[in-house]
Amino acid sequence: MGPRTVRLSSKLTLVFAALLLGGLLIVSPLIHWITEWWWYGSLEQQPVLLTLTVGRSLSWGISALVFFLFSWGNYRLALNLTRYSVFRVKAGFAPEGMPVQAMINLLALGLAIFWALSGASGFINAWETILKFRHATAFNLLDPIFSQDVGFYTFTLPFYQLVKNWCLYLVVIGLLTTVPVYIFKGTLDLGRGWQNVIIGRPKAHLTLLTMALLLLIAWSYWLARFDLLYSADGVVFGAGYADAHSGLWVLAVLSLLGAVAVGLLGWSLRRNGVVLALVVLAGYGAIAFLLPFIPLLEQQLSVAPNELTKETPYIEYNLDLTRQAYGLDRIDRQVYPVETNLTQAVLQANRATIDNIRLWDYRPLLSTYREVQELRLYYRFQDVDLDRYTLEQNYRQVMLSARELEYGRVPERAKTWVNQRLKYTHGYGLAMSPVNRVTPQGQPEFFIQDIPPVINTDLVLDQPRIYYGEATDQFIFTGMGTDEFDYPIGQENAANRYSGLGGVPIPTIWHRLLYALDRADLKILISNYFTPEARIHYHRQVRDRVQRLAPFLRLDQDPYLVITNGRMQWFLDAYTISNRFPYAEPINPAFNYIRNSVKVVVDAYDGT
Repeated sequence: MGPRTVRLSSKLTLVFAALLLGGLLIVSPLIHWITEWWWYGSLEQQPVLLTLTVGRSLSWGISALVFFLFSWGNYRLALNLTRYSVFRVKAGFAPEGMPVQAMINLLALGLAIFWALSGASGFINAWETILKFRHATAFNLLDPIFSQDVGFYTFTLPFYQLVKNWCLYLVVIGLLTTVPVYIFKGTLDLGRGWQNVIIGRPKAHLTLLTMALLLLIAWSYWLARFDLLYSADGVVFGAGYADAHSGLWVLAVLSLLGAVAVGLLGWSLRRNGVVLALVVLAGYGAIAFLLPFIPLLEQQLSVAPNELTKETPYIEYNLDLTRQAYGLDRIDRQVYPVETNLTQAVLQANRATIDNIRLWDYRPLLSTYREVQELRLYYRFQDVDLDRYTLEQNYRQVMLSARELEYGRVPERAKTWVNQRLKYTHGYGLAMSPVNRVTPQGQPEFFIQDIPPVINTDLVLDQPRIYYGEATDQFIFTGMGTDEFDYPIGQENAANRYSGLGGVPIPTIWHRLLYALDRADLKILISNYFTPEARIHYHRQVRDRVQRLAPFLRLDQDPYLVITNGRMQWFLDAYTISNRFPYAEPINPAFNYIRNSVKVVVDAYDGT
């Protein structure tokens, strides 16, 4: 085998490896997307996945394409404008047999691809900002400085800032692409003196890019005026006296001077040399450095000695808008006349209140539930919730917890694929006790206990099985050629077959193949237990399930269990939040506005 054959074989190996890697990078996400499409379809929510996919794909794809074309286009333009010059590089820059120009083209192409991909990744979630802008609504509340509706800050301003940042990145990569070309071709040369550092059409090229950059900087200063309403540097959150006076003036002047600088740079194109352009840039840079000191001086010399007088209106803005941001302005204050003449008759008249005074703390109660009601190692109470029910015609406050199945606690000898995916599929029942009852042994007095559920009140529980829960996160199969484990009966086990609406159908071998690839589990493909009625249940953890369906909502950390119409259901509070409410004091960087806008209900049996 000769050297040429060896080189050819090595090249073929590299090509095959590259194709294999590329295929995996494309095929694996595609398979996952298809299985997600089936999952969303099982809940009739495929438009959600479509919106997410199209939004992210367009945001990333358009950004990557434009960034690449702009970078590569500016590189080719710079080459064309300097076509009579050659690159000044050291000997050995390019591999033997490869022209210098080809090597530089390859480097420029790689750099353009890198900038396109890395830049696009930063804008992959731009679709959400764009959709909020397109569907903006008014709050019917004006800010006290600019008299803009709060909706402008929540929906419109973030879009403007997104466009500004996108364009800034575009112009910067254009400059980073062209300047090295002009330097290495000798077109941009400080050795010729400032008057002739760059001339001709390359000068026009760089000047136009610099004008675009300055214009965007001027726009940035203009938009920064609105960001003063989120300043955290003053006495309170939001613009203070110095911000609202000299701070606004400084930013407006810098924005105006930026526009003037753009005009002067345009005029410099009609003149020889670059002295005027350099003077404009240096002058604008110096002004941009010095002017921000004016608000600092005003704060120290004028505001600080008279802080209470000058900052009071802005403190009031903060208090007023913070109340409105958190809905505290809707609190109805009432004076309650306290009386000290408590009698037995008063206690009897308020018996319902007395009977619902909570004595149990959830922490020791959770430990007690786990000790006396988990019954088997593989069951687990995650936490204790509070609820109220009308029981035997009395309104009662109760504490309750779902008995979920935690497969990790199954004995090691029983941890087989069949047990994990087909047998141990669900939890069972719950424990419920009144908040104020204790047995002589110090135990809670149960309203619902044991497996199968023993109910000591008139509450109805028709479906005690838990396929979807707080900690239920493993995928399982139902409708298979074997019964599921339902619950223990002494040394025996009761069996069950799922008959609910949950899960994704697996009607064909192709479905099994894709799930086997997606889950990296060959047994899904080769198992003989599958039937035409088989279903796969995944995304079974309640918060994860809801977040996939409503990614625009901020979910509460703790779903709580409710028994309604004989079924166990998970209720979850969901919030709309924003960190763009002017003057409102933030709880954390994530938000300074919140509303409990949505109650989400997930059935513990069906997952619907």
